Amino acid sequence: MSLPKRSPNRTAKPDDSDRPSHWSVDDSTASIPAGRIAGTRVGISYGVFFAAAAVFGAVSVLAGRPGNSDLVAASITGVAVWFSGLIVQAAVSIGFCAFAGLRLRSLVLGIIGVELPVHRWHPQRTALLVVIVLQVLAAMGFVLWLVGASHPESSFDGAGESGGWVSWMALGFSRADDAWKASGALIWFQMLCQLIPMPRTLGRIGLLSLIGTLNQSIQIEPKLVVMRKLIRVLAFLLFVAALAMATGSPGGRLPMWSVVALVGAFLWGSSGGKDLTAWLDSFAVSTLSREESETCATLLDEVRRRITDRKNERRLRDAHQREVGEAMDVARLDDILDRLHRDGFDSLSDEEQQVLRRVSQTLRDRPKFDESS
Repeated sequence: MSLPKRSPNRTAKPDDSDRPSHWSVDDSTASIPAGRIAGTRVGISYGVFFAAAAVFGAVSVLAGRPGNSDLVAASITGVAVWFSGLIVQAAVSIGFCAFAGLRLRSLVLGIIGVELPVHRWHPQRTALLVVIVLQVLAAMGFVLWLVGASHPESSFDGAGESGGWVSWMALGFSRADDAWKASGALIWFQMLCQLIPMPRTLGRIGLLSLIGTLNQSIQIEPKLVVMRKLIRVLAFLLFVAALAMATGSPGGRLPMWSVVALVGAFLWGSSGGKDLTAWLDSFAVSTLSREESETCATLLDEVRRRITDRKNERRLRDAHQREVGEAMDVARLDDILDRLHRDGFDSLSDEEQQVLRRVSQTLRDRPKFDESS
């Protein structure tokens, strides 16, 4: 008699067993694992490597042309500034989640910044996370701009020539202060890109969390309609801006209006994305029950808990030592009392007298019970 074949046992991924399938739409972002930071899986999007390859490919082609002697140095420094913005976004996101008690399973470093998968977070905390990350980027760009503003405006001798430390500081400009300001502008441009509610951007998540905060009902259809309308209105405004730019554009290889129109078209097409439903659904569930939300103890709560645990351990240790000492005193008490009755108090040694005093004090400190009850 043959036994029926068993289907292979497929275990579910952690944290995914109790959530709808559409909640994992953002988890499928193509990325290369880069390790874990404070329990958070960190990945780097393939788009980052493609963009870096495109930049350095263009630089290798254009570097040999006249006037581009410092293009390599400028490109490397610009990429370093851009990556520093990505790292700052990731660090602030992980740090805030640890401080605010948000369980961050994973994040991906994309071309313009962090890409967060759908989490069952409270919408107010999510909105605060987005605001803080964007504020840090704005402050970072402002600091770089201030460094450039405080730099001497005199031109460097040899700026724009190949080689030397001057070309690294000038980044292809005639003055080093312009280089610092350009670095600040790069960070501000990164923040601006994150503000556009494209898929997996902080602007999109922030707008969704704002809608989830204003309307915390379990019905997500009205909120979904509002979100889609907002995205399409913004896309329409980008189309209008592109049309206005096209009327006054002098032309060129890649007019700026075409880029704006392309962003508007992609934004319009993304208004029907599944991530909108997933985030709004997760916000609605997280507001119903704390057990359903992916939250944990905040950093302050964790510090308080550890301090309380240490105090309790110290109290238990002191109580144990006190009980051990009392037990040793009680074990010697019979012999001390016999000598006290037989030879008197003066026959006791100083140590025995201290034992007798401690036992007497312990008996006095014990709570007295009402004998009538």
